[in-house]
Amino acid sequence: MMRAADVTARLLEAWGFNIAFGVPGESYLALLDALHDTDGFRFINCRQEGGAAMAAEAHARATGKLGLVMVTRGPGLTNASAGIHVAQQGSTPLIVLIGMPARETERRDAFQELDIQAFGQVIGKEALIIRDPHRIAEQLSHAVHLAISGRPGPVLVGLPEDMLTEEAGDTSDALLSIPVRPRSVPTPDLLAQAADTLANAKRPFVIAGGAGWTPDATRALERFATRYGVPVGAAWRRQDVLDNTHPCYAGHLGLGIDPKLAERIRSADVILVAGARLGEATTDGYKVLVPPAIGPRLIHIHPDPNELGAVYRPSVALEGDPAATLDALAVVACGDVTARDIWRGAARADYEAFTTPIRDIGNLQMAQVVAHVSATVPPQTAIANGAGNYAIWLHRFFLYRRFGQQLGPQSGTMGYGIPAAIGAAF
Repeated sequence: MMRAADVTARLLEAWGFNIAFGVPGESYLALLDALHDTDGFRFINCRQEGGAAMAAEAHARATGKLGLVMVTRGPGLTNASAGIHVAQQGSTPLIVLIGMPARETERRDAFQELDIQAFGQVIGKEALIIRDPHRIAEQLSHAVHLAISGRPGPVLVGLPEDMLTEEAGDTSDALLSIPVRPRSVPTPDLLAQAADTLANAKRPFVIAGGAGWTPDATRALERFATRYGVPVGAAWRRQDVLDNTHPCYAGHLGLGIDPKLAERIRSADVILVAGARLGEATTDGYKVLVPPAIGPRLIHIHPDPNELGAVYRPSVALEGDPAATLDALAVVACGDVTARDIWRGAARADYEAFTTPIRDIGNLQMAQVVAHVSATVPPQTAIANGAGNYAIWLHRFFLYRRFGQQLGPQSGTMGYGIPAAIGAAF
């Protein structure tokens, strides 16, 4: 018979988890022991749980996979909350395994006890506690599917320390297959409506970012933008969704946005939003586009229906995976692409002018420094930064070439840069 800790380790291995970030704690030593015997599994021991959660989030961002962080009860979880908030605001899929006090002490204000479910539902996407060792496979599978479906995000899973050492039986082979993220596509009628709107647009613009991005999704965006001849702006700290040297790339929205780009977005006749939520940072305090109704026709693609119409009212609301939806739109009639050449070309010219290094006061010329780094480092280099206005230099003068290259906290969390770099290095 296998212990619950052994079942957990076997499931993590079968589902493709080969690395976790965390700080060891006595409340989940049984799980650490089980993972120690798992071939190829690496536990990255961090100095503090906040850094561990940020490293796990950055690892997920850089790879397009599900992240894993492991912390102990009470202060271990509260310390990790800064990184969990990064994952929540960044729509990053993350599993947070938390060692808990024994079940017999629950609701007694036991040593380091914390209401994980109440805490997790505020700071993350969902939270659950696995109290029955015979249901650990079922409930852990449920947690993984919650993290990767809809708008991805962090899911907290409480593991009472006494439960981990109890017998749990063997794992069903049916649960050993890797969980698959749903890739839904809108209905044919809605796709046709969106395609017709785009085909008739003279000044279309795409804003891409937010949830659900993977290397495949960025390739789908490139195919779509190339076929339609449409300029693409990257949502807040998602500048790696499209190669910045691509002729359709028109710049970034958010901190330090080019005023000409903001005006171009306002003057578009159709705006397609792929995956982004159009939050406060992306819209520059809701000034680039003023909610709830905007002048241009709005086509909004998002995997979570709750995000559609939450702030901005779309003309066409497309509930679906961004990559699958863009691919579906890319194969239908796209209108007169050559008629958009001037519009797209002007957007690109504005971007190139805006990203030309400027001369500033003082001896240290940050624009030239960042531009030099951008031209010197290999294209697979990940650039990690924390919060602060200094990041404007990166946003403006660094050219991101591939998915996973930009690692910046959409939540504006200070202290993210170093743990993010560590997470991306594995």
